[in-house]
Amino acid sequence: PYNKKNITKKPSIIKKIDKVFSDSSKFIPYMDETKYLNIDNNLKQKLKNFDYVVYPHSFTDAQLIYGYDGFVNSFEWLDFTLHELSKKNKKVLIKSHPNFYLKSHDIFRWDRKIFKTIIKKYSQKKSFLFIQKPIKNYDFKNLIKKNSIIITRYGTAELEMSFYNFKTISSWNSFFSNRYKISNKWKNREQYKILL
Repeated sequence: PYNKKNITKKPSIIKKIDKVFSDSSKFIPYMDETKYLNIDNNLKQKLKNFDYVVYPHSFTDAQLIYGYDGFVNSFEWLDFTLHELSKKNKKVLIKSHPNFYLKSHDIFRWDRKIFKTIIKKYSQKKSFLFIQKPIKNYDFKNLIKKNSIIITRYGTAELEMSFYNFKTISSWNSFFSNRYKISNKWKNREQYKILL
C-alpha cells in the first residue's frame, strides 16, 4: 500500500512525482488542451481562508463507470456536498474543473452550463467561493491553508493533494485501487455525510 513515509526515503521518486504534478497536462491525455491561468493577487489573498476545497467533475462523463457510491451522477454528488457543507460554520472553496472552460467540444459547453446552475443555487452563501477559471493544483496547493480538507469524488486531486499532505475525502468507487490508503473513503451517502 501507498505510504508517503516509504517514498520520502527515495528523493528521486519524490522528484519524479513532483514533476508529473507540476505539469499534469503532459501526463494526463484529457488535460492536454487546458490553458491554465495565473492567479491574481486578490484571489491569492482570498484562498488562504478556506476549510474545505471541493473539486467538481465533468457532469457529462460516464457517471457510474466505477459503480454506485450513493449518487447517480456528478451533479447530484456536488449538490449534496455543498448542501451538507452549507450547514457547517466553515468556509468552502469550489475549484471548477479546468476543462469546463475549453471551447473545443459541446461537452465542455454543457459542463459550464450545468456548473452555472450550481453556482446560481449557492450564490447567496457568503462562506462559499467558486473559482471559475483553470488553475493548476501544483500552484494552488501553496495558496490554500495546509489544513484544508480536499473533497473529490474520483479525481486526480485525490493523489495530487494527498501527496502534498492534504487530508482528502473521496469515493470508494474510483479508478484508484482501494488498497492504497491515501484518502478517507465513502461507499454510500451515510458514510459520506459522516466524513463531511
